[in-house]
Amino acid sequence: MKSNHCIALLLAFAPPCQAATVFRCEDQAGHLTFSQQGCPIEQRGEPQTAHSPLPGTDSPTPLVRRERPTPARAADITIVGAKEDSCGNLLSDRERRTAVLRRQVRPGMSQADVESALGKPDRISGFNAKLRYHYERDPKRVVSFDERGCVPRK
Repeated sequence: MKSNHCIALLLAFAPPCQAATVFRCEDQAGHLTFSQQGCPIEQRGEPQTAHSPLPGTDSPTPLVRRERPTPARAADITIVGAKEDSCGNLLSDRERRTAVLRRQVRPGMSQADVESALGKPDRISGFNAKLRYHYERDPKRVVSFDERGCVPRK
């Protein structure tokens, strides 16, 4: 009986264990094990904190929290590549869409852009690597293209 009182007294005044560090080990097949001694060399491991809240506490906490490193933030953004069309980026996407909707032909448009705006040509002619689309409809038009297939600047 006396020993039960001593044990109860020791447990009452013993400091509670709030958290412990464990290792989360993952092998090649994806199987997980948790260990206090660390992970074997062939397994990938990361330390985690295991929380053991006291019974009756107000805020429940998860048993295991994965501590992830915060990603480094880039101070400056570097653009590695930019969109470039074969016509030298004379028109933005918005200008190109507006011209097609208004049935206009502008420098920097490709053959596909002109066909989207005006339709298929009635006749196609070429001379010295320059291509021309002939539209016989009202209004009558001739659209010239350079060697890259773009409407050139005048």
